[in-house]
Amino acid sequence: MKKLFTALALIAGASSANAGLFITNNAGCDLALQLTAHDVNHPAACSYYVFVEIPMGTARAYNNVTELNNGWSLNQTGTPNYANMTATGSGWDAAWIFQAPYFIGNAGTCAAGTSISYTDPFGCSYNATWTNLGGNNVLIVVNP
Repeated sequence: MKKLFTALALIAGASSANAGLFITNNAGCDLALQLTAHDVNHPAACSYYVFVEIPMGTARAYNNVTELNNGWSLNQTGTPNYANMTATGSGWDAAWIFQAPYFIGNAGTCAAGTSISYTDPFGCSYNATWTNLGGNNVLIVVNP
């Protein structure tokens, strides 16, 4: 029941957020996610990436892409090129859960779909979904 209330609170708060990202990890393991996004300086989908850890049984919320500044890298080959993003023209594009076979996220980006069911090499099984809430707001839910 607590998880349901958390999810409803995140969805209710989405209407006032600008390009907010809400992640809930109900899986029985900690997860590392690679998030991708774009902004006015690099408008191509998946131009930036950042890694975040979401411990099991927790949720994270980011008001916009700038909350993860000091962690973003330009998505290019070679040595990571750290860059800060702007809120102008920004949007979340996709997410990859460590060791999964593909990204989930928005169509036309680096994502292969909006959901994935996977068991990682460490035995953690989960179902993850990417849901657009409108206004560039996104909800990612990971369930066992």
